[in-house]
Amino acid sequence: DPDTDVPGRSMGYYYFLAAKNALLLVSRTTSSDNGTIDCTKVLTLLIEAYEYYTQRHTQVRSGLQIGRLIASLHIQLGKFEEAKLTLKKLRRAYHTSGWDEIMIDVLQELQAVAERTADYSLAIE
Repeated sequence: DPDTDVPGRSMGYYYFLAAKNALLLVSRTTSSDNGTIDCTKVLTLLIEAYEYYTQRHTQVRSGLQIGRLIASLHIQLGKFEEAKLTLKKLRRAYHTSGWDEIMIDVLQELQAVAERTADYSLAIE
């Protein structure tokens, strides 16, 4: 695989690993401005990892878990519209895959976004 430097490790893995390590650094940041900037960088890395997995249709579960992290960061950054879009994609993917137990968590997160944005149309979809 041309996207692999180490056997069994893809570029998506490295994006995720970088984001995970950056997230640890963000949690130790005391300044709110630096935290926002770092969260945005972490979000970019997570999106790269998510796109890698979803475009190649490999390691679907890893991609979906990364999608959950993306939605959570959107919520933390107050980007509720982006969180809503991400959670809706995840809801469809978990439903299609038959992972209803995990989908319940996604639905609860969608409900929380709906309450924060007063967009109750999400509950009907």
